[in-house]
Amino acid sequence: MSVIDEIIRDAMRKGNFENLPGAGKPLNLEDDANTPADQRLAYKMLRDNNFAPDWIMESKELDTLRGTLMTRVNRAISRHRTALDAASRSSTSDTARANDEANWRGEKAHLRDELIAFNRRVLSYNLKVPRGAAHKTLIDIDKVLQTW
Repeated sequence: MSVIDEIIRDAMRKGNFENLPGAGKPLNLEDDANTPADQRLAYKMLRDNNFAPDWIMESKELDTLRGTLMTRVNRAISRHRTALDAASRSSTSDTARANDEANWRGEKAHLRDELIAFNRRVLSYNLKVPRGAAHKTLIDIDKVLQTW
């Protein structure tokens, strides 16, 4: 247990948290000070009907897509390294290496295009989100390419 936990538990035992304003009442989660006044009604209607603003849904999609893309990149790199290793041990290593390099160039170009498309979506998303909402970071394609 941390020192802070001990201090809080000690204060609770002494009754320091009793008779606080709002004690025993549910939290008011309706106050949305970060939402612009002209959009509060629309957001409330969405929330009451279990929907979310489109930028929140897109944020979740982008998070999922980022994970998927990075997993695919890492798997592609792993496959390429395995193929190179196998080609170096093969009796037809020059042919195997040439085939792998051709496949690798095609896969790398395809993944690069997907990363560029992802970054375009992120830029578009960042322009849509309301002021104060966290922006998404771009994938540093050059850094990813260096690992290849």
